[in-house]
Amino acid sequence: MAEHSDIDRVTGKTTTGHEWDGIKELNTPLPRWWVITFYITIVWAVGYWVVYPAWPMLWSHTTGLLQYSSRADVAVELANLEKTRGDKMVLLGAAPLAEIESNPALLAGSDETSLVETITNGRAGVMPAWVGRLDPVTIKALAVYVHSLGGGK
Repeated sequence: MAEHSDIDRVTGKTTTGHEWDGIKELNTPLPRWWVITFYITIVWAVGYWVVYPAWPMLWSHTTGLLQYSSRADVAVELANLEKTRGDKMVLLGAAPLAEIESNPALLAGSDETSLVETITNGRAGVMPAWVGRLDPVTIKALAVYVHSLGGGK
């Protein structure tokens, strides 16, 4: 391809030789920082494909060099949750409502003080602690509201 040496009169830059409706295309390559960033992202993507599971196949997927599986992490977390909850969930599911209401071990939070404690510190494997996410006034207001839902005064 022959070099094109046409110079744009307004900018003083060379053109590519392409012209549409009297408008000439300037020869302005991408900035060097942009090209370097583009190549770095390509290298990062190839590295990611090699290290982590990425390519789907017919019945499975590639495992990657790290053998990482988020499904395995979820399975471990669910097993830990079941261990933490213990038999409480089985007891709650099998007990009639009258027994749940009368048994404080099954029903946590029958008064405002225990509700504040539950909301603040949580219950192992059942409810997260809200102490760092809600201020004390909001926790107290929430405890009063929940207590009122149960018919408390």
